[in-house]
Amino acid sequence: SAAPDPAGGTLVRPKEAVSDPLLVREYCCQAIDDTLNAAVSALLDTLLRFQDKLHAADPIKARAKRRLVCGLRETVRSLRTGKARCVIIAHNIEQIDAEGALDDMVLEILKLSRLKYNPMIEKHPDIQLEERDEPIPVLFAHTRRSLSKTLHRSMKSSVAAILNYDGANDEFKKALRLAKERRELWRQWAAHPARQADARAYAAALHAQLGDDLA
Repeated sequence: SAAPDPAGGTLVRPKEAVSDPLLVREYCCQAIDDTLNAAVSALLDTLLRFQDKLHAADPIKARAKRRLVCGLRETVRSLRTGKARCVIIAHNIEQIDAEGALDDMVLEILKLSRLKYNPMIEKHPDIQLEERDEPIPVLFAHTRRSLSKTLHRSMKSSVAAILNYDGANDEFKKALRLAKERRELWRQWAAHPARQADARAYAAALHAQLGDDLA
């Protein structure tokens, strides 16, 4: 099953997909489980530790050299300016279809993960965008509540963008690898009749195939 198409202008749930614990919103084109969530948490924990250490030593420098940003608008800004290296999106963002609301922001993030602004082209929203040489990785992980807890934020967070993962290369590569495996499994199981018949069997099959202790 194909991933949501940002070029289409709307978030549409693939017809094969049904509501289940691992696929909550139609923008998720990837299976989600505790192993991936743990890997993403380890990555964010490491980056936050580096960021806090620099902030304690030099708050002004820390502001200029942030490791990550949180929130939909900050994430969109980081993609527009070419600073984002990876985006993490919670899999249960509340559905609000009004113009400029959450769904539009998620759509913009998915679009900008594939497309970039070319400042050499006349400033027009439809023609200034061009394909990136390499798409910005998008990882679907955590609920809004658990993502906020990982980010040490009191308010619920839906999205975070990683700007610099130096020093956390191993954690970064592991999170990307796990997400890639789960995107492939999502594609396989989204089209499998058994997945529609029994979501719990789908979840059990996922854990049986991948295990909870992947290196």
